[in-house]
Amino acid sequence: MGVNWYDGNVTRCYTTDAVSGDNYIGGLTGFNCGTIMTCYATGTVDGEQGTGGLLGWNYGDIGQCYATGTVSAEQEVGGLVGWNDGTITACFWDVQASGQATSSGGEGKTTAEMQTLSTFISAGWDFVGEPQNGTDDTWRMCVDGLNSPRVWWEFAVADIACPNGISLTDFSVLAINWLRDNTDPLWYNNADINADGSIGIPDLLLMCESWLTGTE
Repeated sequence: MGVNWYDGNVTRCYTTDAVSGDNYIGGLTGFNCGTIMTCYATGTVDGEQGTGGLLGWNYGDIGQCYATGTVSAEQEVGGLVGWNDGTITACFWDVQASGQATSSGGEGKTTAEMQTLSTFISAGWDFVGEPQNGTDDTWRMCVDGLNSPRVWWEFAVADIACPNGISLTDFSVLAINWLRDNTDPLWYNNADINADGSIGIPDLLLMCESWLTGTE
């Protein structure tokens, strides 16, 4: 995306592509005057001025976003944002992967920290299976040390246990939670594949339809 204007609202999206250009270059967006929330970029970003792993120049609002791609430019360069005159909240960039120790906004983390769930939970990010930051379940992260958070809809339907797609591991979790519902103290929400409040035949059918698909 080149420009996100004043009434623009970008949310729950990501990009992995490499981006190159002259001025106002970002992994997700070049220039932002609107709102960007719960997004990430992992591609290489190469510019000359106003260049960042997520965003080149920011005059709007950015919240709960991150960048991990390599970033290079001659001036006004940052691991997350090249130039910021807006508001950036609970955002991060990978200082090792990006090659950038600074950014005009955001908080730099090591690769290990970027792959640790507690880094994001403590900043208020809402993940599948954790209740303290809300119930929208925007993000999902399987285990520490594997990768950085991903938007929940990237995962295959019925990938209960993750991170290896749908297999006997997921079937076992479904079987253990069979016929439980959301009044059960042992309720395991991920096993409720169709999100109807109980775990039973409809969930099993969805798993069968997706069997052995969706490997990462």
